[in-house]
Amino acid sequence: GLCGNVRGRGRGLSAGRGFLSQHEIDEIALPPAFAEIEAAAAILPDLLTTGRVRHWLDKLPIPDIHGFIAGASHAECVVALVRYSFLTQAYVWGEGAPSHRLPANLAVPFVAIADAFGVPPVMTYASYVLDNWCRIDKAGPVVFENIAMNQHFAGGKDEAGFVLTHVAIEAAAGPALDLAVDLVRASDAGEAWAVETMLGEMVTVWRSICGIFDRMTDRCDPVFYFTRIRPYLNGWNDNPEIPQGMIYEGVDRYADELWWWGQHPEFNIGTPSWGWIDQSYRSARATFTPARLGAVETPVLLLATDADRLVSTAAIRRAARLLPHATLHVYPDAAHEILREPDDVRLDALARIDAFLDEHAR
Repeated sequence: GLCGNVRGRGRGLSAGRGFLSQHEIDEIALPPAFAEIEAAAAILPDLLTTGRVRHWLDKLPIPDIHGFIAGASHAECVVALVRYSFLTQAYVWGEGAPSHRLPANLAVPFVAIADAFGVPPVMTYASYVLDNWCRIDKAGPVVFENIAMNQHFAGGKDEAGFVLTHVAIEAAAGPALDLAVDLVRASDAGEAWAVETMLGEMVTVWRSICGIFDRMTDRCDPVFYFTRIRPYLNGWNDNPEIPQGMIYEGVDRYADELWWWGQHPEFNIGTPSWGWIDQSYRSARATFTPARLGAVETPVLLLATDADRLVSTAAIRRAARLLPHATLHVYPDAAHEILREPDDVRLDALARIDAFLDEHAR
């Protein structure tokens, strides 16, 4: 199976489809164990209409997700990720107040499949658009007039119009990817005539893209989109509507939060205050100076990540150079919370911490 080996792999690109999936979702069938998941996904707009979508989704079984990942094809894993992305977003945002918990029957498979791809367990543009389309006439081109949206929240022409406009743009932009590579090579080689020719071809591609985009409001009512569709696409990281964050029930690496909140409800707090931020900046300004860091004699282990969007990895590297007894390891693909990452990262971090303490703790 390929699914277990996709972490860190880039999307396949082609001049005909750009960043779009190379597999069309209507041609990929999930194993029989996913029959109830597929059935719920197929009538998701109807489940949302009932006003109690969580009641219905709570009934879904948990398939043997690790066995599936071990033996599934890349395309099957992509489709499973699309299904769980929609079901998860519908569970969180599909009734009045958002849910701050995902039940294990959704959280466990969703996190496992997302981990296999190295993506966060939340809806992405890939699952909503890039992997969620198919051609109506399989012999025809990937153009707006010949494509369909497969998985929906609300259904109808406005949601499909929004998504399929983006699918058509992605397909139209495909030739520009090839052109961009050749353009750089020609520029490096000083081939001015080739550069000029390809720039003209690039303009033609961009005009095609703009022509598709210009029709967006004809195909999708903006008011409908922002009131009926966009709310389902919200995430929950630093979202004021879910200040305590999301609990993925049944997922071991999130279980400690539930335990601590159960023991100490006062720990379940919201986002930082302005006063906290002010004091943090004052503390950092006073502490992270060459003189102060250079005077630290205690051994320090620094675990960081190149993909961190909350703190500066460059600042961590500078601190590591100034600390006289620092050990730094940077993970290339992990995000901010290293101990919430998939097992390959999380277990490596824990092993490094254990080894560091074994060497230095007295």
